[in-house]
Amino acid sequence: MKKLLLGTAIALALGVVTSSAFAATTSSSTWSGGGTFVFSATGANGSTAALNTAGGNINGSATYTNQENNPYAYGVPNTSFNVNATVGNGGMISSSLTRTGSGSGYGAAGQSIVGQVGTSDGTGALVMNASTNYAGMQDVGYGRPTTAGGHTIDASGTAYQINYSVNTGAANNNGGVSVSGSGSASITQQYSGASANGFNLANGGGIYTGANIAASGTGRFVFGGAATSSLTVVGSGNTLPGTVANPASFNGTGTFSGANVSWTNYAISGNN
Repeated sequence: MKKLLLGTAIALALGVVTSSAFAATTSSSTWSGGGTFVFSATGANGSTAALNTAGGNINGSATYTNQENNPYAYGVPNTSFNVNATVGNGGMISSSLTRTGSGSGYGAAGQSIVGQVGTSDGTGALVMNASTNYAGMQDVGYGRPTTAGGHTIDASGTAYQINYSVNTGAANNNGGVSVSGSGSASITQQYSGASANGFNLANGGGIYTGANIAASGTGRFVFGGAATSSLTVVGSGNTLPGTVANPASFNGTGTFSGANVSWTNYAISGNN
């Protein structure tokens, strides 16, 4: 089996733009070619964004915006990170936003949302529409840009892996979904979010879950999470197998083989 992450590279055609308008500061990059590309940006007391991609044919754009505002005088600006990236002929994409500031009374910062895709010899695509403020953070899919296939993350290849996680920054309080195999797969999510009080994976924000794992070929998935206080797990369509170790822990795993396999409206939420 070929390695999912490719090594170093050759030249990229890319653009980097930093601008400030209406007091907001924006950092944007585009890239196209074969090789590696890294993007990072930081908003003081707001968030830190990071993107890494490598492969035979990588393309995409990333925009980080710090509104440079101060809602309710908490000293924490609104920030956002928007990514739309693809890889072909094998490679990887990893994108994350970490919340670094929190308003008084809203607990500690340290929340993060991470999306990743890797493929040995096929294609991958990833979008992220994440934002932070003094109270928490979110990644919204509803009404926002998607991959060309209409999903949050796509992958295909002899060997591929998709990972997506929501973390509160506290021990034992996070949720995630992972799909790996040979063939193709996608995950679609309308909303995920986190704060010092807990997390929502694939639900919340007043938005219908609309979550879906779709796959063809052979492989396995893992879906689960943990919470200090309470955990709510949702799964309709095909049953998500798993065991509840205690009221605040869930780990579901399953294998698939065949065409057009799907698990719909999965979701998990945890509270500190």
